[in-house]
Amino acid sequence: MGYYWDNQMNAGSWWPFMGFVMVIFFVALIVGIVSLLRYREHAHHPNAPVTTRTSSAVAILQERFARGEINEDEYRTRLKLLRETHPE
Repeated sequence: MGYYWDNQMNAGSWWPFMGFVMVIFFVALIVGIVSLLRYREHAHHPNAPVTTRTSSAVAILQERFARGEINEDEYRTRLKLLRETHPE
């Protein structure tokens, strides 16, 4: 008469797999907690700079000029237009 484990996988062979799954679980848990804490700190930071549509548009325009996507004349024209349509 055979034992229960005769025709099945030995229980000892599952330990490496279970260990691997446990490591993955705890890494995911730690990454999730750290991400949540960083998000909460960033979202509720009292000294976070307040950006407006105009300042972000000017920043984008400055970046494009710095990368060389637009020339100086186009930069000045668009900057003047932004300042006329959205005075701060």
